[in-house]
Amino acid sequence: MAPAPPVRVLDDLLARQLGRPLGTADDDRTLVDLGIESRQVVRIVAALPLGPEVEIDFARISRGSTLRDLRRWLADLLDTGSVPVPGGAA
Repeated sequence: MAPAPPVRVLDDLLARQLGRPLGTADDDRTLVDLGIESRQVVRIVAALPLGPEVEIDFARISRGSTLRDLRRWLADLLDTGSVPVPGGAA
């Protein structure tokens, strides 16, 4: 199992995919409140270096989920299904 990614890696990914940075002050806000749509979540997941065997349970993330929930879910995906990428980053 790969080590959990640094928070900064996920924050950088979220900022790139959403077009704006999100800080820890946003952690308790829901995805709806932040204007994050399901298609954006799909694009974020598509940007992760996941192996083909990874099953993605999108039902764990809903309109009522918080940014903290999304970060935890993405970290779990990376932790259980990451594949090595050039440069040694997970």
